[in-house]
Amino acid sequence: MLDTIREIGPLDCSITPEKNESAWRKQNERIGCEPSSLYFSHYKAASQHPRLNAIDMEYRNILFQVGITSKSHATIIDIEILKKLNELRVEKMCLLQMMDPEYQINNKMIGRRILAYTEKAGEVAEDQHGSRKNHKAITAYLNKKVLCDIIWQKKRAGAIAINDA
Repeated sequence: MLDTIREIGPLDCSITPEKNESAWRKQNERIGCEPSSLYFSHYKAASQHPRLNAIDMEYRNILFQVGITSKSHATIIDIEILKKLNELRVEKMCLLQMMDPEYQINNKMIGRRILAYTEKAGEVAEDQHGSRKNHKAITAYLNKKVLCDIIWQKKRAGAIAINDA
């Protein structure tokens, strides 16, 4: 274990009623989910009721503390969506994964906490742009594109110089 991580201590994965309610409140109800589960709107409404919110929070806390997922979380449906009309090549399609809303919100919650934890320890790579404050994934893409263009230009300039000689 890195010393910077050891100094911070263990990652807190517990969920409070306030964090649970806040997470569901921010969730977009129009997002699709695995059809055999409840929809986001059900969980969002339940989080507004103190007892239902507490039950959901405790259930998710158990999953985090034990480090397991429920069987309902194992069902994920892959859906390919066309980006362009009548373009049926797989590499030209967009993949969506429909999963249980609880599983999705658990992934979001733990992912954000892990990223914040590693940022606090100063252990996130400089070129990691996605899902970070003041960073955008498009910046990483643009950096890569500019670098590839520079390399291509240098190769082409070298090829032209060789051919002219």
